Amino acid sequence: MSKIYNIENLRSRQLTSAQAAELGRKGGAASGAARRRKKELKESLSILLEMDINSEKAKDEMRNMGIDDEKLIYKSYLVYSLFKRALNGNMEAFREIRNLSDEIEDEKEKIESREENLFERAQQLMRQYVESSNLHNCDECEKFADVRLMAEELKDAIDYDDERKLRYAAERMIEYLDI
Repeated sequence: MSKIYNIENLRSRQLTSAQAAELGRKGGAASGAARRRKKELKESLSILLEMDINSEKAKDEMRNMGIDDEKLIYKSYLVYSLFKRALNGNMEAFREIRNLSDEIEDEKEKIESREENLFERAQQLMRQYVESSNLHNCDECEKFADVRLMAEELKDAIDYDDERKLRYAAERMIEYLDI
């Protein structure tokens, strides 16, 4: 038997501006509370994952796999456990490892692409400054020197695969170029 819907129940609800504002305020407060709870949960999880492993058995297993003592934390142990399950034929664990590694590769590609774009932009700006007839202006000379120095720092970080230096140089470049 099909249901017959009453069209009168479907009429739109007309809110006054005060009612709409009140509902918006309540929604904003609930959204903020949910965001805070999510942040607290994330921070708690981060703390737990970075804790040292207590179990000597787990530590020994990981050491036997060649994992360094400073990496004997729960985050590494979770990955190790997932890896071990995949080796034992658990296809769900295998798929999760594949998904994680794909995400890591995608993130690396995004970072490399952004690094290349920053370096190309720096080179482009350097060429503009060099070709500019305004290089006689002292401010322009300083800008050229700054961009050149940042580009060299960025190139060195890329060449030596130094993530910390790369992040620093890229942040400086983004801030300076306002991109």
